[in-house]
Amino acid sequence: MAAKQAGAKSVALKAAEAPAASAPANPADLLAAIKRGASGRDASYVRFCERLFDRVSADDLAARASADWLAIAKGLYELLQARKPRTPVVRVFNPDAKKDGWSSPHTAIEIVNDDMPFLVDSVSLAMTRAGMTVSMLMHPVPSVTRDGRGKLTGVGEGKPESIIHLEVERIADAEALKAMQARVLSVLADVRASVEDWSSMRSKMVQIADERESWSRSRAVAWASSAATCARPGRVPRPRWRPTSPAAPRTR
Repeated sequence: MAAKQAGAKSVALKAAEAPAASAPANPADLLAAIKRGASGRDASYVRFCERLFDRVSADDLAARASADWLAIAKGLYELLQARKPRTPVVRVFNPDAKKDGWSSPHTAIEIVNDDMPFLVDSVSLAMTRAGMTVSMLMHPVPSVTRDGRGKLTGVGEGKPESIIHLEVERIADAEALKAMQARVLSVLADVRASVEDWSSMRSKMVQIADERESWSRSRAVAWASSAATCARPGRVPRPRWRPTSPAAPRTR
């Protein structure tokens, strides 16, 4: 009898710690539930969730149960665990309660990539061109550290990485899910190429501008130090101007 009472008490405590499955979510309750659980001992996971839920609108949070948000956070954190340098990780799936811990009538697309401009706009445009409507989108950008093999070693310091979670109309066909993953990977490759080309072009433009500025400064210094400039102390003469076209006749 005592054992049964102790077991019942343990179950009741666990139920009290966990947010109600059907209760609308809010960041404070979600983070409190995470810190109370076993995952709360992972400081990197807590920091990741703080960053994640800070980027979700109040309306989106309220539209989904707390248990679903905790399962989404867990899945995204698992996706973040390993990534090769310069290589995105893309997952396209139909959430299943038994497999993923949450369900949805939509298809979920999750991305982990080096942070760079144009990611969200480019992926969103790709969805529009595919005839899809984005019903929900999150884009936290945590700073992370990784070892030489790309394994996650910490969250909160290091290089920023872009995490995108979006949901579109449900894609039922398995081959269509693979095709969507390939489409997203292609878009990410195009964004990387564009950003890297843009960076190199910008560097070249800055170099040219610096060279022209240096040349202009040299001409100015040469003129300022010329004998004509120093001929009459206290007065800086204007440089002689030679028109390239015939001068207009003077009028009295």
